[in-house]
Amino acid sequence: MIPTNKDNQAGCEPVSSNCVIWQGPDIPCIKLCKGDSISDVTAKLADELCTIMDYVDVDSYDLECFNPVCPTLENFHDLIQFIITQLCNLQTCCEAQTTTTPISLREGEKILTNESVVTVAPCFQFVNEVGDTVTTMTLEDYAKAIGTRVCAILLDIASLQRRMTSLESRVTIIEETCCNEDEFELPLISSCVLGPNPGGWPVLAVLQALETQFCELKAATGTPTSLYLAIAKQCANLDTQQSLAMPGTNMASLPGWVTQSNYINVANSLNNMWITICDIRAAVLSLAECCQPGCRDIEIAMSASISGGNLQIFLTGILPFGFNDCSGLGSQVTIQDTDGNIYVTNIPITTNINQPPYLITLASTPLNPILDFTITMNSCLINNTANVTCERVISFLLNNSITCASTVFTTTGTSIQYDFTNPYAPPVIYTMELMNSLGTIVLDTIVHTNPAAGPVTGTFMGLSTSTTYNVRMTVDYSGQTKICPLTAVTTDPTECAAADLFNVIPAF
Repeated sequence: MIPTNKDNQAGCEPVSSNCVIWQGPDIPCIKLCKGDSISDVTAKLADELCTIMDYVDVDSYDLECFNPVCPTLENFHDLIQFIITQLCNLQTCCEAQTTTTPISLREGEKILTNESVVTVAPCFQFVNEVGDTVTTMTLEDYAKAIGTRVCAILLDIASLQRRMTSLESRVTIIEETCCNEDEFELPLISSCVLGPNPGGWPVLAVLQALETQFCELKAATGTPTSLYLAIAKQCANLDTQQSLAMPGTNMASLPGWVTQSNYINVANSLNNMWITICDIRAAVLSLAECCQPGCRDIEIAMSASISGGNLQIFLTGILPFGFNDCSGLGSQVTIQDTDGNIYVTNIPITTNINQPPYLITLASTPLNPILDFTITMNSCLINNTANVTCERVISFLLNNSITCASTVFTTTGTSIQYDFTNPYAPPVIYTMELMNSLGTIVLDTIVHTNPAAGPVTGTFMGLSTSTTYNVRMTVDYSGQTKICPLTAVTTDPTECAAADLFNVIPAF
């Protein structure tokens, strides 16, 4: 049970001694520090008092050497008086002695002198310099030790009595002022709830103000349940809904948007609400400028392919009248292959949209033409009349690999000629194989090593007329090999056979 002021005579509310602190000085001998609770102070004083009571307990001392002790010792005062009496007797005896004969006392049938060795009480035993426990002393030394200890105890008792008096006075003051919160409470620095105060505010005053302001805030904002219900009112699937101001872009792609999986509190709700409002405002502003084309009227798509050693970039879409490239050089285009090689150029949109492809010769770039390309255009278009600038990033991924060149075959009765275009720079090798009609036997092989970029031609000679052959192309480029599908090619019949063929066709 926590001690309290049970009498309540001053009309005060009971206060736990745990809530009252010691504001006096530190008292090292009992390990008492300023700031300890009165409970701790009282407990420490009680421990010291119990220790002292153990010292003054007559039964804890060995008085066998004085047996019998008469009169019987009832308390510590009797013990001290008995020792003093014995010392006085010894002192009187010593002063009356005129020789060096030791003083002696008769105790029953036992004669004790000041040189007699007696067993001492446990509290007087000690360990000497060689580590042995000393349990005996001469009667004279024992009496001196007892006298010294008694004097020390009397001094401690007097000191404790003074401190107890001081503590009683302080506790009385605390109990009498416990109901005055200005004096009882520790000050609390508050700069928000009650405003700045150099001396601090009482804790109860801050708590009361906090309670009032919290209730007002709760009434203004609603309970947590109502707030959660409110944030749940966000439009369903809003993440994937199209932006009104930026067609083709969903709301989740707008900068700062909180997606549904992370949407959990009022802050997220206000964040998305403002982004939505700003998106609506931008769209409405665009409607207000309906007489002038805006960014939403621009539609540009980019694609690319590789042909004849050139990267072809196609720009298609809608560019309203009045828009031009922000820079005379055009919009910056960055091309990067999967090895990390990068080539940067500028392409004017206004002169290339819906036009033949913009060509980039790959041999003049660090790009590897057999790797995949990531093409990114930072488009920038401006309409000075409408005072509108539109910027958008357009990307295209070109899945590139070694391609089989488109081949044209020309036949005679005894030959097959092939023609194709080489798009690669050295090192590149084309192997053309002539095979039987089943594609199982190679009849002839022609190899083109590092041909120049452009047309490549070759002819298989000495063939049979009206015979079907298979031609296969194999491309070796930059350490990679591409085996192309078989192409069936049939030689022409002889001129005579052709004439006979025409003769059998009936006339109409």
